[in-house]
Amino acid sequence: MVRIVADSTCDISKETRDRLGVTTVPLKVNFDDGVYRDGIDLSVGEFYAKLSRVSKLPTTSQVNPSEFEEVFRKITEKGDEVVCICISRELSGTLSSALTAAEAVDPSRIFCVDTRCATFGAYLIINEAVKMRSMGISAKEIAENAQSLADRVRLFAMVDTLKYLKMGGRVSGTAAAIGEILGIHPIIQVKGSISVLGKARGYKAAFSKLLESFLAEPADLSHGVAFGHSYSPQRLKELMSLFEPYIRGAEVLTGDVGPVIGSHVGPGALGVAYIAKQSR
Repeated sequence: MVRIVADSTCDISKETRDRLGVTTVPLKVNFDDGVYRDGIDLSVGEFYAKLSRVSKLPTTSQVNPSEFEEVFRKITEKGDEVVCICISRELSGTLSSALTAAEAVDPSRIFCVDTRCATFGAYLIINEAVKMRSMGISAKEIAENAQSLADRVRLFAMVDTLKYLKMGGRVSGTAAAIGEILGIHPIIQVKGSISVLGKARGYKAAFSKLLESFLAEPADLSHGVAFGHSYSPQRLKELMSLFEPYIRGAEVLTGDVGPVIGSHVGPGALGVAYIAKQSR
């Protein structure tokens, strides 16, 4: 049997993980008052409430090799194979930990995938891996196919507030203050690493830029489309409504951006992820 393991930055709810048969290994969020396991010790609501009160950003910690080893050994000792799907290696050392653990346990039965993204983008890849498993495809083939899809994942998002980017030292205090006054929303892309594509003034302009980015590199809708938000469900509905005419017939996944990714973008971020059509 093939077992699918992911790190917690895929931000898939426990209910959905149980339905899909996916095991997650948590990263950690470090506040001044203690260390919290992503997706276990804090609900999404509790996390964002806590984040709103801090004077400095919490730090985050990757999964270490021994934590992956423990999970991998339990699975392989039962004779099962593992496909481990992780956050982009350019965003975290978690994938390196998984590779180290796989080598220590049984590299012939454990195969790791770099999603080249995170959160609801990783959810897309995991969902495809689950479908392949149900078709009886081997772990090695699932990992190879999932990696091929991951190389085509596109994730575009808008950041609601510059407050957390300022706290993290990514923008100056002056720029953040001006941006807040003007209602500026940075538009980012995650494609291995994070890049800033531009900025928009107001939600309407930001949503239009997300749709423009989506249409510029057409999606292969057979793999579905994923939308995500960091504690902004009503705005998510508005964004999905804008996209609806362009994604009819596609499976639509939604996800809440959890504590690890939320520590960096803050509340109110919104985005879309999809698998781009193969270039001819």
